[in-house]
Amino acid sequence: MPMLNIPEFSKYPEVKGVFVQGCVDRGEGSSFRRKAHAHTSKCKNPGWICVRSLKRIRNESTGKLSNLMLHELAHILTDSGHTLKWGKKLKKLGGRIERNYAWRSKL
Repeated sequence: MPMLNIPEFSKYPEVKGVFVQGCVDRGEGSSFRRKAHAHTSKCKNPGWICVRSLKRIRNESTGKLSNLMLHELAHILTDSGHTLKWGKKLKKLGGRIERNYAWRSKL
């Protein structure tokens, strides 16, 4: 099941899809280091979010999108890395900012 439809993402035309258990560039079963990653405009398949496991998509107790998925969505919507612009978008989406970003206090 490489591709997955996430209803919450339907309002964002920038999101082309979610690829599970691999990377959209390399196919099902391919591996990558992180739990998930986003393909921005600089990538081969912009607008895709790749996630290693289904369990990473939703919070088990609430059923809401995980912070990881909001994190990747913010990358797609801002077309940027871990910038202040990205951080503001993540916060607006309801996500949490990790402590290791120097600009965190500007939010």
